[in-house]
Order: sequence, then structure tokens, then C-alpha cells
Amino acid sequence: MTSELDSSIASGPNLSVESLTTKNRKKTSPIVNFTRVREEHELEKDKNGRLLFYCSSCSYSSSVTTNIRAHLKSKHEIDVETRQNRTKHEAQNRLIEYWNQAMEDNEIDEI
Repeated sequence: MTSELDSSIASGPNLSVESLTTKNRKKTSPIVNFTRVREEHELEKDKNGRLLFYCSSCSYSSSVTTNIRAHLKSKHEIDVETRQNRTKHEAQNRLIEYWNQAMEDNEIDEI
């Protein structure tokens, strides 16, 4: 069982370091539906080089989506739902599959 787990993890999708950088990622957070394009006089990035998100209802900005989410809720009464992390979701599904397979094969003792 362990060798199957190890080999399935090792044979996962081939991701390069570049494919994980923020420069190449699409903005898929639900937050982008409540942000706007920056104005010419506004900064594009914060002091750490992270892209700034600007609130579409006011001048608030932050590079942290959690901060934008909190701002929208507290100042504009907009509750933006969070989405489950894709990696976490896939890992949970794999664990459920492995557990079910182990149960079918009677490889699990009572806990």
C-alpha cells in the first residue's frame, strides 16, 4: 500500500517552478469580482513587490486577498465566499480513495 501511495504521488502532474509563480497564474480568487483596475497615479505593487488589489467601491488597496475580503465585509457589507484550496481538495480526495481501497482489501485494523 505504501509503495502505491509513494508512486502515485511521484507520478503526479509535472509542474515547473515557473508554472507556480504569480506572474503566470490567472487571478481566480472570487475577490477579483470586487476589485478594479488601478488608476494611473496608484501603485501597481506593494513594497514587497506583490500585486495590489484595489477595492471597486473605494480607494482601499492590499496585496493580501484575506485583507481585501475583510475590508469588503466590514466596510461595504459584502461577504465574499472563500473557495477550497485545489491542492487540499485533491489531497483529501486521494486520502478517501486510499482509505476506501484499504478497507476493501482488509488492510486496516480497527482503530
